[in-house]
Amino acid sequence: MHTKNMERATFKIEIPFTDHAHCIGRQGNQIQSIMLATDTHIHFPDGNREPNGTKSNQVSITGTITSIEQARKRIRDILPMSLKFLISPRELIHIINDDYPLFKYVRRRYGVIVLPRPYAKTGDVYCIVRGLINQPELAEATEYLIQAFYGFESSLIKVTCQTEVSEQYHGYLQTRQQSKDMCIAAIEQYTHATIQFPTTIINTNGYGRRTSVIISGSPTQVCQARKLFDLCLPIILTFEVPIDKEPTRADIAHIKDKLNITTILRTRKDKIGKLVIVQSQEYNTDQLFRARSIILGLSEINNNILPISSINNNNNKNTLFDLNLSSTIFSDLSSK
Repeated sequence: MHTKNMERATFKIEIPFTDHAHCIGRQGNQIQSIMLATDTHIHFPDGNREPNGTKSNQVSITGTITSIEQARKRIRDILPMSLKFLISPRELIHIINDDYPLFKYVRRRYGVIVLPRPYAKTGDVYCIVRGLINQPELAEATEYLIQAFYGFESSLIKVTCQTEVSEQYHGYLQTRQQSKDMCIAAIEQYTHATIQFPTTIINTNGYGRRTSVIISGSPTQVCQARKLFDLCLPIILTFEVPIDKEPTRADIAHIKDKLNITTILRTRKDKIGKLVIVQSQEYNTDQLFRARSIILGLSEINNNILPISSINNNNNKNTLFDLNLSSTIFSDLSSK
């Protein structure tokens, strides 16, 4: 097996298909710049180009370990996010359109997109505030608009955010356990937002797709919950190993127990070496790299990598939401 192939790997990540066009950019310029800067190849599903085609959220990133992680982070940073709330009926006596003075002021002050969206079935008009997922002004602009429309009642108003998750992963996300995973219940408890999957959504707000997940709460709560929700999403790392490095069943069980990672071995079509597929959640990306290093017998990577024998001695029983990782994630989000 060529050494060059050994150095390369592929990420498969969940990016809402509704955001693919934004990530790609006009004439592909945005994604091309990321590929050029990170020396990776990024593939978006071809079927999404067809209006009636089957939609897929899965995006593939191929390159070296360092480069695919850089590309993943860059894609996450440019993801758009929209917040939606109902405009008070008493405000509809005004002509609320794209040129509404309040909307123009908020666009200019906060650098976000603000649009009115009527819902024909009920006659309601919603306000859509759109920005980037890591843009602090998104929550600030939404809070300003709610205050302008509702005054002293503004604290009672909830906003919603819609994201898309492949249907086969809904059960996966809903059954993660707080003892070892980043789970939905813990995010709801921490942020006080509500996360609803299609089976629990009462379709009164025009959300009809089977892939849609709705996050609701205050603007700050929803923005925070959405960032944490994305860290829950499944991520797959695929790489090649020579026959002499093929992990045993005991190795696979050990990696699952110590790193919280699922490992699958597949025979390559050319039958030279094996294809290893390791899967976890995005917050656990570093451990995917650690699993790869362990399987390949590498002594170092970006983090300090311990051999399997050393991991046996790791007696840290802290759960994800108790210390270390969770406190870092949450403090980072709270400061934004």
